[in-house]
Amino acid sequence: MIRDKRRVIKLGRSKGITLPHELDIGSEVTIVADGIGLIDFRGDFSERELLEFYEDYIEPLFTRWLLKKRGGKNEIRCSQ
Repeated sequence: MIRDKRRVIKLGRSKGITLPHELDIGSEVTIVADGIGLIDFRGDFSERELLEFYEDYIEPLFTRWLLKKRGGKNEIRCSQ
């Protein structure tokens, strides 16, 4: 498990980050994100598979954690 914070860099009209060399990175990656992201660095999973996992497991737990952290006071945007 790698834990790190990276500076966002401008890449033309896009933004990017550099990835730690310790990661096993394939020629393509799969990404899903909405406030918090999930990245498959080897591209082993399709966009649909990763999105289903994100929506079923990560998003509900993250939303509960964030509400608790904010004391239930702030509105949280979630994907539909």
